[in-house]
Amino acid sequence: MLDESVSKPELFSAYLNLSKFSSNRDVSIYYGSKALQIAENIGDDVRVAKAHLRLSNPWRRKGDLEKALNHVLIALDIFKNVKDDKGVSEALNVIGTTYGNQGNYRAAISYNKQAVEINSKLGRLTKLANDYNNLGETYRLWKKLDSALINYQKALDLYIQEEVDYGIAYATGNIGLVFAEQGKYELAEDKMEEATLTLEKLGDRYPIAVYQTSIADIYRERGDLHLALKSAHQSLTIGEEEKLKEQIRDASLKLSELYSEKGDYKKAFEYQSQYLAYRDSINSAETIRKMADLRTEFEVSQKQIEVDLLNQEKKTQQAVGIGLVSGLSMVVVLVIVLLRNNEKKKKINDLLEEQKLKLEQTNETKDKFFSIISHDLRGPVNAFHGISQLIKAYISNGRTEELMEVTDDIDKSVDGLSELLDNLLNWAVQQQGHVPNVPEKVSFNEMVTDLFKTFDNMAKSKSISLESGLGDDIALWVDRNSTMTILRNIVNNSLKFTETGGKVIVSATSEEEIAVIKITDTGIGIPKEKLKELFELKARERSWGTDGEKGLGLGLQLAYEFVRMNNGSIEVESAVDEGTTFIVRLPLFEKVGDPVEVKRV
Repeated sequence: MLDESVSKPELFSAYLNLSKFSSNRDVSIYYGSKALQIAENIGDDVRVAKAHLRLSNPWRRKGDLEKALNHVLIALDIFKNVKDDKGVSEALNVIGTTYGNQGNYRAAISYNKQAVEINSKLGRLTKLANDYNNLGETYRLWKKLDSALINYQKALDLYIQEEVDYGIAYATGNIGLVFAEQGKYELAEDKMEEATLTLEKLGDRYPIAVYQTSIADIYRERGDLHLALKSAHQSLTIGEEEKLKEQIRDASLKLSELYSEKGDYKKAFEYQSQYLAYRDSINSAETIRKMADLRTEFEVSQKQIEVDLLNQEKKTQQAVGIGLVSGLSMVVVLVIVLLRNNEKKKKINDLLEEQKLKLEQTNETKDKFFSIISHDLRGPVNAFHGISQLIKAYISNGRTEELMEVTDDIDKSVDGLSELLDNLLNWAVQQQGHVPNVPEKVSFNEMVTDLFKTFDNMAKSKSISLESGLGDDIALWVDRNSTMTILRNIVNNSLKFTETGGKVIVSATSEEEIAVIKITDTGIGIPKEKLKELFELKARERSWGTDGEKGLGLGLQLAYEFVRMNNGSIEVESAVDEGTTFIVRLPLFEKVGDPVEVKRV
């Protein structure tokens, strides 16, 4: 127990250090909360921010990403208000790590790079090493191993220069994780064992649990299931003792895979169930939604602060004008000041009106994104209908042994749906009142591969052949997210209106400056009277797919808008009972040309 006779600032520092250096997450949260309480009592904003930032780390390690993000956003807001660049960089780093743990890698890298830029300017080498280490971890989780290795090595060099033991251990072990994923098992094992020796002395078991899961994979590759199971159980034990949800999740999945290979399906099923429970508690759609709400709330609050400041400035200017009226002897000066004051008032009113319009545009954009999310999720969710029918058929026919195979389809559908939800929600909350359009070099073949993963089960449920007529890869110069929305909506439309046993084919060719993408189906076709209104969002009779799927035409309207936003064109050729072909033309990366007019056929 700390001596309560010492000053409150000293108590704050003591509690903050106890929280920082405690390896037990619950103890770290306890002391961090005590530090926060003292900081709030003495009314010290900077200390309040530091306590919130400290609390975000143990909550993140425990797997409660919502609480972690809430604490760090409060800290970031305070640091920005007091213009504390050091605090801002640390908060940005923690936000990036939190989004990386949740699987939102693009957002994570954006925040990590902002932290790198600030600490590079400030010359804070140890903090810069932490930034590079976190950036490397995000790239590793994203399977971009070369980028991960480059950043880990930068971190290690700085840690060695600054003689930071824990940092050297972390960076060394992380390099070992990359070597393991590259198949360099001996190097990987050496690096992780070297890191473990240091971390055991420091009492930090969190990374050791990660290393043991990776080492289990190494033993499995060598054919030694006994040692593989031993390592995986060690990782699980550490996770359970330290209450680390992410490590319990990963170790449970590894144990499920190993016991399945061993033929012990009962234990494999038990650990698979445990894995699913922890995965859903960490990365559920509800958690993603809450994190997105927190981020949106933070950005809206920043806008409101700007509006409040402008209103306060307006009131101040009015007071100045009233005060000047009392100086009759300064009539000439007063007239000049009043004229200038009126000009400032007009500028302030213009700014307030501009802020009002931006907020209205933000609301309109929000509504559009909600429509996008609703429509884009409909297709993947329909895929579960086919899987449920397959399960019923297996059960009714007594083919229970084949149910294990169905779990692979369920996992694929869940992963695809989760990834789609991540992209859409991250895309929506990152924007500030406008539809995003960030052109970049994009591989068309990679997009088609992701697209087919999303719609694989939906196609199987209707026995539709989903085919690609792809040759050499084509590089597009487009906004990736909006282009994926274009392709998803058209393919979803084709699957919806194609009968059982039909085909949907995606192909692409290049013509001078343009990529010509064709999505062809053998479906029921589109009547001529509907073709003219196909890309317009207006009241019309609800259309129904071949299996009774609902549709209002929103997807094609979005496809039309996003093609135009990407400087492309879209047209459709169709005949009733003969099928439909959508033709999308988009700029090539090698030859970015002028915008092309959108056609309607």
